[in-house]
Amino acid sequence: LGSVSLPRVSYNHHLQDQARDGSLSALQAETIAYASVQHSSLLPDGKTRAGFMTVDGAGVGKGRMMAGLILENFKQGRKKAVWISKSPDLAKDAERDLRDIGACGEIPCFELRRYKVGCDLDEEGLSEGVLFATYTLLVSGSKRAEKTRADQILRWLG
Repeated sequence: LGSVSLPRVSYNHHLQDQARDGSLSALQAETIAYASVQHSSLLPDGKTRAGFMTVDGAGVGKGRMMAGLILENFKQGRKKAVWISKSPDLAKDAERDLRDIGACGEIPCFELRRYKVGCDLDEEGLSEGVLFATYTLLVSGSKRAEKTRADQILRWLG
């Protein structure tokens, strides 16, 4: 992929303060700009937003990039995000990354594991914010009601 040229980005994100004060590096801000271009695009169905995936190695600051991207989406009026990670212990790291870029007071964080499978998350008071889940939790569900966590998240996202 090193021989592939990146497209020109004309997107101006709303995170200049974070880039200026150093809470986001230039590389992180650039990644957020590329991801934001995708998030501002709709797929052919006219409803679904395009996605973006980063698979950088350890120590690059993927958590900080995710926090910045979530904050940028909030500033664009997209007020719900799902943060999926390997371990429930990483929820505190996600909150720290949001706090470190100045978003913690603005964006509430919730752990999906604290809510019953199948409950309506909007009715539980989660009208906006970041919903943290693990890969294991994502595939879990209730055998009796045949409800899955994935379905629960999709309903919450709308």
